[in-house]
Amino acid sequence: FLPVNFSMPIGFYAIEISMDVIFPIDIMLNFRTAFVRTSESLLVIDRRLIARNYLSKWFWLDAAGSVPWEIIFIIIGYATGSTGS
Repeated sequence: FLPVNFSMPIGFYAIEISMDVIFPIDIMLNFRTAFVRTSESLLVIDRRLIARNYLSKWFWLDAAGSVPWEIIFIIIGYATGSTGS
């Protein structure tokens, strides 16, 4: 894997940081958002059932998407001594 060394405008960093904050908030909201059980056309508002439904479907994709991978890669790069420069 080839190291890439480029700089981004400050606006991109602001967007990236805001997304790192928004995604975990989205996960918390999804644990509190009712859903419709289509088999019965029933609105489910029980928090335990909502959590079970979310954990069984979208949680893992959302969790992977909310990890600040860029920060982790930077930390790993500094820890191993390869900062890309």
